[in-house]
Amino acid sequence: MIFTTCLCTDQQGTINTKVMKQVYVLLISILCLCSSMIAHAAGSQEIPTSNPLVNSGAGDPGQSVIYFKANGVDPVWSLTISAYQIDFKTQASGFESISAPHVEPNKAMDSNIKMYRVQTESGQMDVEIAKMLCQNEGSKERFPYAVTIMIKQGKDTTFTYFTGCGQYVTDSRLEAHWVLSHIKSEPVTASQFNDTLPNLSLHANGNSFTGYCGCNIVNGHLFSERSLLRFTNMVYTKRTCPTKAKEDEFIKGLEFSTNYAIDGDQLTLSNYYGVTLVFRRIE
Repeated sequence: MIFTTCLCTDQQGTINTKVMKQVYVLLISILCLCSSMIAHAAGSQEIPTSNPLVNSGAGDPGQSVIYFKANGVDPVWSLTISAYQIDFKTQASGFESISAPHVEPNKAMDSNIKMYRVQTESGQMDVEIAKMLCQNEGSKERFPYAVTIMIKQGKDTTFTYFTGCGQYVTDSRLEAHWVLSHIKSEPVTASQFNDTLPNLSLHANGNSFTGYCGCNIVNGHLFSERSLLRFTNMVYTKRTCPTKAKEDEFIKGLEFSTNYAIDGDQLTLSNYYGVTLVFRRIE
C-alpha cells in the first residue's frame, strides 16, 4: 500500500504543525485498520475443525447410505442414489449398468423437481425426480415421486427414456431408541423431567417415531433426505404436569430441527442456527 503525503502550510507558506499531526494520526489509524483486516482474512482461511453436524468425507459411514430408490417395469430398471454414488441397472437390451460419483442436483424453480446430470465414459444420464403421486404399473404400489431417466450412449443423437416411481429412504442408522442428553449445549438431568429423561424410538422403515417428552407422549412421522430430518404430523397427549418448562423446550427442539448427524452412539439434531437436541443411543 502506497501513501502520498504533502506538507500542509498556512497562507504564508509556513508548515502548519497542528494539521500535520492530524494527518499522521489519520495515517496511523488507517495502517492499524488495514493490519487488522489482513490478520482477520488470514485467520479465516484456516482449515476448520471437524463439525459433528455435517456428514462429510468419503470415510463417513453416512456416505454409503442409500437415500433414494426408484424402479420401473417396462423395461425393468432400478436406480439407487447415495451421498457417494449413483447406480443404474436395467434389463433393456443394449444398455449397460451405470455407476458414477454422486453429483448435486439442480432444482426447478418450483422446488418440486430435481435433476441429476451424470457424465460417464459411455455417454450421459439425466435423472429427473418430480414430487407427485406415482403408481407402479406392475405391483400397483404407490410412491410419492415420479422418476424419469434419460440416457444417451456413444454416438446416439437422442435420449432413451426410462420411467418409473421412487421414494426417499430414511437412514437405517436412525432405527434405534434414543435418550436425550443435551438441549442445545446444555446437559439435561432426569430431575428436570419428572425423573425420566425424554426419549425417542425412531422407525426408519415406517418413517415414524414415538417418544416420551418428560410428561406427555408424542408420535408422528419422519421425513429424511440425506442429512435432512424433519419430525412432522406430531400428536401429543395433554397431561397436566408439575414441571413443563424443559418439556416445552424439548418439543420445540423437535419441531424446529431440520438436520441430523450420527457419530457413533450420538445423534445430533440441528437447524440453521445450530444444535437443537443431542441424544445417545441405548439398547
